[in-house]
Amino acid sequence: MKKYLLFLFVPVLLGLYFPETDLKMRSGKDFALFIAVEDYQEWPDLRNPVSDARAVAKELETEYGFTTEVLTNPRRNEIYTVLEKYRNLEYSDDSQLLIFISGHGDFREGTREGFFIPTDGLLNDAFQDTYIPHTRLERIVDNIPCKHILLAIDACYSGTFDEDIALSKSRPSQDLGKLDEVNLFVQRQLKHHSRLYLTSGGKERTPDGQNYSPFTQHFLEGLRSYGINDDVLTYTELLGFMEVANPKPRSGQFGSHEPGGSFLFVTRKAGAFAKVEKQNKPEVSLEPEKKPAQQPKVDKTTSSATVSIRDPRDGQQYLTKQINQQTWLTQNLNVKTTNSWCYNNKQANCDEYGRLYSYEDAVKVCQGLGTGWHLPSGNEWQNMIRLFGGLEGDSDDNGAKALEELKKNGSSGFDVKFGGEKFYSSSFSKLGSFGNYWTSTTGKNNGQMIIGFSNNGPIYYKESSLGSKNGYSCRCVKN
Repeated sequence: MKKYLLFLFVPVLLGLYFPETDLKMRSGKDFALFIAVEDYQEWPDLRNPVSDARAVAKELETEYGFTTEVLTNPRRNEIYTVLEKYRNLEYSDDSQLLIFISGHGDFREGTREGFFIPTDGLLNDAFQDTYIPHTRLERIVDNIPCKHILLAIDACYSGTFDEDIALSKSRPSQDLGKLDEVNLFVQRQLKHHSRLYLTSGGKERTPDGQNYSPFTQHFLEGLRSYGINDDVLTYTELLGFMEVANPKPRSGQFGSHEPGGSFLFVTRKAGAFAKVEKQNKPEVSLEPEKKPAQQPKVDKTTSSATVSIRDPRDGQQYLTKQINQQTWLTQNLNVKTTNSWCYNNKQANCDEYGRLYSYEDAVKVCQGLGTGWHLPSGNEWQNMIRLFGGLEGDSDDNGAKALEELKKNGSSGFDVKFGGEKFYSSSFSKLGSFGNYWTSTTGKNNGQMIIGFSNNGPIYYKESSLGSKNGYSCRCVKN
């Protein structure tokens, strides 16, 4: 079995608007999804995928106005899930999206197939059931209902994404040409369906590198040229920077590409980023949302950067998301402590819903995640919930909209779990229908306040009448 580093970068640039004759304000933002795997259960760990992804994400975010989402060390099904999320979005003609995947990969000579290896991929998988085939990846990306897609792969054997390379020993050359006039390029680039790819090589190994992979290094150099003279980096100009990388990158087209389709990277300085109109798609802002206390509205620009952290105590990984300048766990904690329980004492419930903790243990397990992590206060919970619609008595719909946004498959990515509760008398109840979460705030009767999520009702904030030794779910936050 051959091993290789696979770095998949899929810019599908979202939300741009350009007029026919000149460069004006754009109606949408660019979005980028990063999927980076470097910690493996069976395969050797890698050095650069996460740092490469974050470096490119930062450049796109700060200089080009991209809104980024970073998912680190995901399992196979988590990769399919996040790609499915983007496939189910509605895009306008000026929409663009970036997807960046990096990690191990494999190529099988017998079947001429290339694969991406998720964090839970088996080292010796005879039938590749735990891998992600390039062919399926291509179909998923091609079927994202976005008019303009660029797929870039930095990997050993990365060219095998193109079946012409996987099945033969040569690759047909691609020359997209150069549009000298920016206005003409802008006018034409949104007229034609684009499915383009850029890879770090053909059917060969590529190095991991020290600080960055060679492919990432030259990609960043292209981005940091800022279009050289006009603050507009064209796809053709980017290819010029990639030509000097070793091994020599390849470029081409796939799927439903139409002749003339291409990509454009416009810097903030060019003035192309307007305020995003409200629409049914995820948008992110790193600035705190200022909303009135009454009748709050959902603003999907409040969360970004999905990443994972490793718990230093047991090595478990938890997904996190930046929401309103805070980092929230988007999974319930599942660290075993003296006063914590699996629902009905079944490990399967812990695996799915996390553990139920006493108040004291909830405080300790959050602190144990590392510096800055803590059990959220009531205000922190309420402020976060208001960003997505408010809670009971705090919004026009009594919090129903916020509940939908915070539940699984909602736009927030928070993924509330209805883990039920445990009474001090050892009885369990409400699994799948209620999810109560500890806060660090004390109520009027010196009892602990909880945030309650009902699967069929509003989000409520109240003082627990059951005492601090009862078991509730636990999420943690970091400023």
